[in-house]
Amino acid sequence: MNNRLSQYASDLNLGISISQLFDKSQDEQDQDLDLTDILRKQDEILRLVNQHLEVQINNHESLLKAHQRHDDILDNLQKRMASIKFQFEENLRDKSRTGEEDLPPDLKIPFYDLRLEESIGAGGFGEVHRGLWSSRHQIVAIKKLHINHLTAQSKRDFINEVTIMARLHYEHVVTVLGACIEPNSYAIVLEYMSLGSLFDVLQKKTTILTWFHQRSIAEQMAKAINYLHLLDPPIFHRDIKSLNFLLEENMKHGGYLSKVCDFGLASTRRESSRQTTFVGATGTSQWMAPEIFSMKKYTDKSDVYSLGTVFWELVSGEIPYHDAQESAIRLGVIAGERLEIPTHVPNDFRIIIEKCWSHNPHDRPSCHNILCMLNETSQQPNQKVVPDHFQFEEYYSQPRQSSKDNQNLVHDNSPPPVPPKMKLLLKEGENKKSKSTSNLFTDPIPVVQQQPKHSFNTVGGQQVPT
Repeated sequence: MNNRLSQYASDLNLGISISQLFDKSQDEQDQDLDLTDILRKQDEILRLVNQHLEVQINNHESLLKAHQRHDDILDNLQKRMASIKFQFEENLRDKSRTGEEDLPPDLKIPFYDLRLEESIGAGGFGEVHRGLWSSRHQIVAIKKLHINHLTAQSKRDFINEVTIMARLHYEHVVTVLGACIEPNSYAIVLEYMSLGSLFDVLQKKTTILTWFHQRSIAEQMAKAINYLHLLDPPIFHRDIKSLNFLLEENMKHGGYLSKVCDFGLASTRRESSRQTTFVGATGTSQWMAPEIFSMKKYTDKSDVYSLGTVFWELVSGEIPYHDAQESAIRLGVIAGERLEIPTHVPNDFRIIIEKCWSHNPHDRPSCHNILCMLNETSQQPNQKVVPDHFQFEEYYSQPRQSSKDNQNLVHDNSPPPVPPKMKLLLKEGENKKSKSTSNLFTDPIPVVQQQPKHSFNTVGGQQVPT
């Protein structure tokens, strides 16, 4: 090629040297220099390329988020407009002629008055959102039910259950503020508890619960269920689990305030289960009493069994029967198998859990009995506790009456004073130097007769009592 170019240059009298213009060795040197420069700057080139890609990805994600926000806003707007239309039509209807039941006005909350924010919990019954009750400027918990439509009977049941729940006011029961009854927008509005459920607190493990806290929370949970059981007619919770006890920080109650939720909604829960195929991460079989697995009647003692499992969660920090199949749980519980209680659990609290797990419902304590037993538990886990064979039921078998005349027993949950026999047992248990533990609870309790006090006079040189 160079020879031909040189011949052309000579014929045209160009006066140039092709060999100098196309020096192969020089080209190779220049290529080496360019390659060296490129290699030296490759890190910078890669950084610029990555930076450009990141900008493109961020722009794409921002666009997707913007579209999602737009869709959410549009969906929420459509629901709010549908709610406004529904409420307008409801106001035009004369329900007095149809005989149709409705929520009391103070409990009826239109969906357009609620703003759902982040989801804070979900289950087979519904999804819970932190939200805003706009007209009241109040932060609330909104339980959006897995229900699209209610039949006339289901609606009556729902109204009845919500009305009963809203009329209950107790410091360890979540306050029901009202409900929304609109097609595709059935929801219950509750007071907001900042820490969420006990289950969340235990599993996130960001909050350390000391024995003092555990004992306090256990007592509050027992008070809540005791309150429901002592109502007339009594309310059985039917779904006691750590997910249905909510917490928030409160120094008045030993650091944490506990409240029970999702009680008294048996009919609504059945309807929700019928209309959805949702399967939650945690079912209810882990907390279910053996007689319920055997299709026997649900009683207050069935609640007590479930409460014992929540007590176990409280001190173990674990999920009951984690990863076990429901069929295996059912067979094991019916056969009398129970969860293993950790060794660090104080013995008196271990006794309470075991009594709650008695296979025969009649052998389980009532919630009133549980409160009495909790009153006897040690404040510190290393203190001496009451032995297994001490029969609490002998003393606490009957509910005690309030010391105040005409006071409702429902609001008198404080345990009675420690009986004399118990006080002596505990006192003797603190002194092991002169007596063994085995003799402490088998020997009869000595009764010391107190001698009466007399004054004396001297008569005839002798001391005689007056």
